[in-house]
Amino acid sequence: MSDRSRGLTVGKRPLALRSRYDIHLAAIPVVFIVAAMMSSIGSLPIHVTMVGASLLGAVVVLDGLFFNPPRVGDSP
Repeated sequence: MSDRSRGLTVGKRPLALRSRYDIHLAAIPVVFIVAAMMSSIGSLPIHVTMVGASLLGAVVVLDGLFFNPPRVGDSP
């Protein structure tokens, strides 16, 4: 049986079905994009906003690796 006949969709899950780690992977580039936008719109220099984005990205990575690490069976 193919995946389509069972009603499965690969890679097209609603946001509610995304795992914590999918959100981590999406949050890191979003933080850097927002920091770059803040630098271009506001009066903060780019190096200041990138340091802030790096710190926030590091917090996300630390959360995903050490505080809430993946366990066997976490993947959908």
